Amino acid sequence: MGHYRCPRCGSTDSYVGNVMLAKPSGYISHELGDTGAMGTVPTPGGQRLVQARKCKSCGELLGDSNYEKTAAELAQEQQEKARKAKKLDETVSTAGGLLFLGVICIIVMAFGAILTALLMEGCKRR
Repeated sequence: MGHYRCPRCGSTDSYVGNVMLAKPSGYISHELGDTGAMGTVPTPGGQRLVQARKCKSCGELLGDSNYEKTAAELAQEQQEKARKAKKLDETVSTAGGLLFLGVICIIVMAFGAILTALLMEGCKRR
């Protein structure tokens, strides 16, 4: 499994801990009497407790961008991408073959309809 690298101190030791984050405050808009003018009032923010990964050495918050994958993880990702690409190629080639068969069927049906119409007209003349 890979590890997180701290951008501040370069340490690879990390832990998941609780962090207080400020909730963003918003604004409420309302009409000011009968004037047609709009006013805004800020709503109170607050704080919430969330779990986040932190550096053991300096306490810096670490995110997904700080995660470094191992060679095995990178190889597994490459294999997964290659498998998906191969599956997509097979799907496209199958769809292309089915499309070709569909076009051939339409041509055969149209030719059959034209031939039937010509034969019916020839029978009517006799």
